[in-house]
Amino acid sequence: MTMTRKKGVWSEEKAIAYSGGSGSNELRDGISIMKANDGEPYIANTVKLDDMFRGKRVTFIKMDIEGAEIPALYGAQEIIGREHPKLAICVYHKTSDLWEIPLLTKKFRAEYRLRLRHHARVNCWGTVLYGY
Repeated sequence: MTMTRKKGVWSEEKAIAYSGGSGSNELRDGISIMKANDGEPYIANTVKLDDMFRGKRVTFIKMDIEGAEIPALYGAQEIIGREHPKLAICVYHKTSDLWEIPLLTKKFRAEYRLRLRHHARVNCWGTVLYGY
């Protein structure tokens, strides 16, 4: 089943503003985003994965969402606890993601077996936590 929604994923339904000026990178609402060149804010409306997929079977969750992984995982904690989907979650956006995301995953479903794999040669980009 293919489902297209123009929403971000988060721990709750919320409108998140990210805005700009210079085009430089910044942290806002705990996520890494690029500022808009014109200085006008963009609005991302978010949803919990638990709400979006209520009553549906979820077998795989993949996230590379620029530092929003932890709030998005909170929004999927019912799915993770109930369905035990396979996971591929990027853990390189913030240093603390390396330990916070595995701990959070185990909190939601203790039976997860976790593996960390680094896919890039030069930098930290591409470090992924796999859960199964």
